[in-house]
Amino acid sequence: MLIPSDHPQRRRITIAEAEAENTPKGQEPERVRKFPQLQKPFGFQNEQWEALKSQMQPGDDLWEFCTDQASWHALAGCAGIELVRGDQVIASIITLIS
Repeated sequence: MLIPSDHPQRRRITIAEAEAENTPKGQEPERVRKFPQLQKPFGFQNEQWEALKSQMQPGDDLWEFCTDQASWHALAGCAGIELVRGDQVIASIITLIS
């Protein structure tokens, strides 16, 4: 997972890496019983994630992104995953906001 720094960041990521890094961990058993989606990648955003994956075509890339530290201090920071086709962002999921 990228951490805010002085510059915006991007890194290519695979589906397996994205799911491993964005599956909720350490949830209390009672909470998991109440909210079973917490066992899935991206937890409560799993439907959005599955929709993003369904749009993927051969040659597409997934990129993890994180805005710069100044945006986080200004309460305008965000991080997430983008589906990129050529030079166009086709879809994204925001995983963290300030």
